[in-house]
Amino acid sequence: MYDQYGEDAVKDLISEIISPFSGSNDDCSSIEGRRKKWRRKWQGEDLVHYLKVSLEDLCNGISKKFLVSRNILCSNCNGKGTKSDASMECHACEGSGMKVSERQIGPCMIQQSQHCCNECKGTGEFISDDDRCVSCNGGKVVVMEKKVLEVHVEKGMQIGQKIIFPGEADESPNTITGDIVFVLQQKDHPQS
Repeated sequence: MYDQYGEDAVKDLISEIISPFSGSNDDCSSIEGRRKKWRRKWQGEDLVHYLKVSLEDLCNGISKKFLVSRNILCSNCNGKGTKSDASMECHACEGSGMKVSERQIGPCMIQQSQHCCNECKGTGEFISDDDRCVSCNGGKVVVMEKKVLEVHVEKGMQIGQKIIFPGEADESPNTITGDIVFVLQQKDHPQS
């Protein structure tokens, strides 16, 4: 957060986290305003695969090819979901992607819960039907690109060691793409 947006963004994030517990009189609109101001790019999930290798493979080295499937951003709209590159703020969550619901659980006791907005599915954006991208239908992601990865197990590698393909996991908007990770596991030896 600091590297991407600077010290003010970190201070805003800290005050946003602490304010519900500190009795701060910050109103919800100022919190949402800060959230929109400092949109974060989240780290995507890594895809982990377990690669079974024999002791001979570890001693001599081996290369194996794997066919992997992943979600990619729509190339037609560059992951925007629109034809015109314009989206509107979701009216239901006011662009935050989250909704807060309250219910009374007793005298003078109110429970708050936060959940993903149903209208925009957590994106904070609304795309009109006329402006939706025809390739992804406004979803911003095209499902399943198939790709062949060649995994090189070097001589002397150990069980549990990881072979990492950076940025090859599923893509999604406003997210840093995760890695595909192969973890070496020992195959049962036929002589044992």
